[in-house]
Amino acid sequence: MDNQNLNQPMPENSQMPPTPEPKNRIAVNFGGAIILIALIVGGIYLYKNSKVNPPTNTQSQNQVQQNPENTINNNNPTTPTVTCGNFSELSDYISKTIQSPDNQSVMQMNPYVITSFRWQRNTSEPFITYPIINGVQAVYGDQNNFRSNDFITSAIENDSKLISQSINEKAKELGFAVDSLNTLPLKTFSNKDILQVFAFKKGDSIYDIVLKSEWGYQAPGRSTVTVTCGKALSDYDKVYNALNLKITPSVENHYNDDYVAISDVSADGKVYALTGNSSQIKIAEYYYFDGDSLKLVSEDNYPTQCAPLESQKVGKGMRCVDPNYNQRTVNY
Repeated sequence: MDNQNLNQPMPENSQMPPTPEPKNRIAVNFGGAIILIALIVGGIYLYKNSKVNPPTNTQSQNQVQQNPENTINNNNPTTPTVTCGNFSELSDYISKTIQSPDNQSVMQMNPYVITSFRWQRNTSEPFITYPIINGVQAVYGDQNNFRSNDFITSAIENDSKLISQSINEKAKELGFAVDSLNTLPLKTFSNKDILQVFAFKKGDSIYDIVLKSEWGYQAPGRSTVTVTCGKALSDYDKVYNALNLKITPSVENHYNDDYVAISDVSADGKVYALTGNSSQIKIAEYYYFDGDSLKLVSEDNYPTQCAPLESQKVGKGMRCVDPNYNQRTVNY
């Protein structure tokens, strides 16, 4: 699957001096005081009843909205949706349901590559990605805890049983709709990796619970339970539509091995860096997108060489490397 000043009270000793005043002036002052008090009270009422926590693009659970149902108190009959408003409830449920992991943490944004989750739009396409708004991950077998393949496999199988016992009830409680296309049953592949995905939608929010076990051969194995939330982005969808992506039928594990990711976007939203698996993207491709058609402006390097983008005067500010592979940003 996420990122106030009140009026100060009037001084107590605020009485007028005892100098006589005309009756009409006294009436004006008295009326002004009434109006001032009404404005203060009314302002506090509006402040309390119009306060809305906006959707956040943060990786801290402490900053996730605790009351996503808060809306502006006005006459607009349309209730605005809050992206990832139920993330804390879902992630807390998963944390309390699974067996104790070796490590559990809030997912951190990668400053150079867009931190994203995978999603499939239809059965004829490979998986694509959208940015994560909120995410947490539990790990079995981290750098401080060596775990055998049997342990990491059994951990995921056990977590799958624990989650499956109550996930439907929890989803109903949160008002989620199951996304059947992206909900994948527990499966062990020929390389002994394991995958299961629970996918849900609510409003414009997309929630994902991914259970993965990667069998260790030359390196230690590792299992993860990841909870993420985000939403589909229309700009991303336009690029994916223009790419006209096709699924690779020969791939066994499409989630892991048949996907295309938007890994970087220029500040002006015109250049998109694409990465993915070898069945879709050889190494990396950079496209200029005018809102309708795509033009390939760089390929086979991630990050891109600076020269191709600078010579075409596109992608200003994107990360790139010079001929000596020193990193900088595109400038022209």
